Amino acid sequence: MTDARHAIRPDLHSAAIVLADAFANDPWFNWVYPSASLWPHCPQQWFGLVLDRTFERGHTYIAESGTTTWIPPDGNFPDDSDLALAVSLLTSQIGERAGVTLGLIGQAGAYFPHRPRFHCAYVGVGRSAQGRGTGAALMSRVLQVCDRDQFPASLTSTNDANLAWYRSLGFNEVGSVAVPGTEFSLRPMWREPAGNA
Repeated sequence: MTDARHAIRPDLHSAAIVLADAFANDPWFNWVYPSASLWPHCPQQWFGLVLDRTFERGHTYIAESGTTTWIPPDGNFPDDSDLALAVSLLTSQIGERAGVTLGLIGQAGAYFPHRPRFHCAYVGVGRSAQGRGTGAALMSRVLQVCDRDQFPASLTSTNDANLAWYRSLGFNEVGSVAVPGTEFSLRPMWREPAGNA
């Protein structure tokens, strides 16, 4: 299994590139960024913003061609300044669809119980490196903490092809948010810590 380590700030640029590659075939991100002319620079900007804003508060890890970033139970994310930056960036990228996009993200988040938890903002492995255990190594860094300290974890799956993998890590769907004009949904998922399921 690939080793994962804590990211440092100089890692964030390459981590954003990796995430954009990892999500290149993702239904949600192709709905958000439907034109080939928006790839890969717009997703890279989005992931760069999220990584920059979560880095100081969260748990960001990298491994060979993979990265994940988590918000801890006291991470206070997103706050008003985070939301303002997200609105500004998305509006500059996709115009009025920014409001719908952020609204759907908010609907997914509303399914999570109001309990202190670790939230996985993103986990992704570059397409050429998938299937080698990198994603599991990245996820285990925080899930081990969740189990040790008895915190639940949450995430939103943007691709039904990943649901079985998330379930294998102990996550279960707690809701569904239909994405307009598509046949797929955002899937909020929740994981109780080991010994407390």
